[in-house]
Amino acid sequence: MNIKETQEFEVFYREDGVYVKVCENVASDVSVIASDILSRLDKKMVFDVDAEQVEYATHKKGENIKIAPKQSEIEIKNKAILDISKDKMEANLKLTPNEGSTFITTSELIDELNARGVVHGIDENQINSMVSAKLTDIYLLVAKGKPPVNGTDAKILYHFCTEKEITPTTRSDGTIDHKRLNIVKNVLKGELLLEISPATEGIVGTNVMGVSISAKNGKDAKIKTGANIIESEDKLKYYSAIDGRVIVEKSGKITVSEILEIEHNVDNATGNISFKGTVIVKNSVRTGFSIVAGGDIHVKGVIEGATISAKGNITVDRGIQGNNQAKIECEGNLHTKFIENAEVICHGDVEVDFILHSFVTAKRKIIVNGKKATIAGGKLRAGEFIRAAIIGSNMGTTTDLEVGIDPEIRTKHIELANEIKNIQKKCNELMKTIELLNKALKEGHLPTTKKELLINSLNAYKALMANQTALKARRKIIDNMINNLSRGKVHASNVIYPGVKITIIDAIMHISDELPCSTLFKKNGEVTIGAYEK
Repeated sequence: MNIKETQEFEVFYREDGVYVKVCENVASDVSVIASDILSRLDKKMVFDVDAEQVEYATHKKGENIKIAPKQSEIEIKNKAILDISKDKMEANLKLTPNEGSTFITTSELIDELNARGVVHGIDENQINSMVSAKLTDIYLLVAKGKPPVNGTDAKILYHFCTEKEITPTTRSDGTIDHKRLNIVKNVLKGELLLEISPATEGIVGTNVMGVSISAKNGKDAKIKTGANIIESEDKLKYYSAIDGRVIVEKSGKITVSEILEIEHNVDNATGNISFKGTVIVKNSVRTGFSIVAGGDIHVKGVIEGATISAKGNITVDRGIQGNNQAKIECEGNLHTKFIENAEVICHGDVEVDFILHSFVTAKRKIIVNGKKATIAGGKLRAGEFIRAAIIGSNMGTTTDLEVGIDPEIRTKHIELANEIKNIQKKCNELMKTIELLNKALKEGHLPTTKKELLINSLNAYKALMANQTALKARRKIIDNMINNLSRGKVHASNVIYPGVKITIIDAIMHISDELPCSTLFKKNGEVTIGAYEK
């Protein structure tokens, strides 16, 4: 029986006929109740129904009233009404009420679904719940398809900055360093540049009818590589083959170049330059800026009061106008038109047209051979020789030349001498303290705290003396090496003017008169003037 029938009336099948009992507490209109009873009897296919008796039953609430002759009850089973979505990914089921029969079972419902083509994604728990609760006249989701899952596209993870924007560096105190703009993206040999997260295959889906639904595979990444790129065996990782900078071309091709070209000046537009390879500046390097290169540096304009450092050679097409601020250092050779008011440290040879008022150090040779071929003012040091046409000036400009010793060794020799001198000074001071404390100790007037000072002073004195002995031994080695040197020459094809000081190894000569075309060298412990050697 349905809910309404249970609340308002009941139908009974007895030996002598079919009876109806209207519930006593029914508040509905009797005509409505009568209509409902007749409708129910019609659905149950009860024949020869006495309508007057049905109406009479509505007035005799609580009493069993016979409304039809004896007959057997006809069973009405549940009907399954199926609603399948257009995409066939969902199946919803509704059951009609049953009359006089047992409620449909789960297995029967599943068989019904299969018979209608629903074979995938059936929710047996949902069907069990529907059957257990005897739910009717309501749609429930009883089957759901498995949607396809498209594969994901490959992803590229870059391990270098791909942004082209200029980003000034923030100092530790929060201020901005506008000279460090990070325009160069340096990478090291063997450094990981990028890696690929591979594309995945799509997962095929299935609708409730058991039909497969295709899925799209993810797209593979397309990497274009140029020079100096190493690809891993699985083609998922890419490394730099050299020290250099990463270049991403408009086409997307990735290369690593060991050359950095600056199209204009090194100035506020570029900031300072730090690069692992070779740097080419097509114009000039302005005052206050710097270039640090792991390879060569080629400046096609002028170097002003800048700081330049190269692991390789430095070439300056127009020259170095240092303004007493420039500091140039290279581990290779230096070639330039001129050097003026600058400091240069070169581990190879320096070749230049002229040098004015500069501090120039070359581990090997300084060759001044341009049209002017002049050295005037400043201090020049070369391990082998210095060659020029004119050294000094007719104004008596102080010019200091040193040759014959590796400048680094000469500097180390001077540093050792100064360090030994300072240690000796400290030893003398300590000795005075020790003598005063010893005197007080012998006289019995030395407090306990002073005794500790005496011990500490003695230990410090011993340590200083040991250090001084080691330094003297090192200086002696250099002294012996210097004494055995016989190289070192100064060549002047035109003239050496007064005011020039020449040091060859450890021999010194001050030029007091003009010295025409000549070569100076050390002989018998002195600087000797000889014929000019080409």
